[in-house]
Amino acid sequence: MAALISIARNRSHASGGRVVWALVVLVLPVLGPVAWFLVGRRAPSPSETPLRLKQ
Repeated sequence: MAALISIARNRSHASGGRVVWALVVLVLPVLGPVAWFLVGRRAPSPSETPLRLKQ
């Protein structure tokens, strides 16, 4: 359950990515959450973040 809440709150993945992670967690009840907390909750790399102009 905690993994699903974490996935829903995570904004570093697109909505499609969050759906895929949620399915992995539901289909693999032990390995899915472990994989999410070890691999899925990563910070977005600089190439994935939008550029923000300084004002």
